[in-house]
Amino acid sequence: AKVVHTDLELNIDFNETVIHGKAVLFIESKVDCDRIVNTYGFQEDKISVEDYFTGNALVYKINKDVDNIGSNTFLIMLPRTLRNDERVHVYNNTVNKIHFLYNYRIRIEYKTRKDSLALYWLRSDQTSDGTHPFLLTNNQFTNARGIFPCQDSPEVRFTYTAMVRNYVDIICIDFAHARMQNINKNHWIHVCVLFRTKRMNHLLEINV
Repeated sequence: AKVVHTDLELNIDFNETVIHGKAVLFIESKVDCDRIVNTYGFQEDKISVEDYFTGNALVYKINKDVDNIGSNTFLIMLPRTLRNDERVHVYNNTVNKIHFLYNYRIRIEYKTRKDSLALYWLRSDQTSDGTHPFLLTNNQFTNARGIFPCQDSPEVRFTYTAMVRNYVDIICIDFAHARMQNINKNHWIHVCVLFRTKRMNHLLEINV
């Protein structure tokens, strides 16, 4: 089984220094499989997994993998019915399309921990202008799994979209060199939508 596309929704919480995330994974698999993704630094009591189409909760288990630098193996019992659907994603601000074939589509909600090695939080007084806080991610080695649930292998390449929400005066300046569209929904929250139409591996980064 491999992830071929990921839709991310990330809420950046500078007060709590955590990310509240939702990840919709499009998975291609022709055989029964339950070892899907790896995670690191998530609050296990804040995780939920469900089938995207039915909303039914999926049974999962998180195992500590001592041979993989503290990574957690995310075992998810996928629905038995294979879904051979081809989806084409068309973005409003581009003529590019994403073509991929998948069998499963699941949604994972999660929350990072304050001590996550993937997230570097700077207070406003630690930045050069002293005005706003700053978030820098570290995706070296296998730390990208501390930002969102992903398959911990450079052989797995996938496309993605991401919606990033944070304070209105703070913008997302980089997300794995993706294309970006800024959207302001109200006076308090700044929203930007990012997308990548070429397949990449799990080593993505985000700077806010």
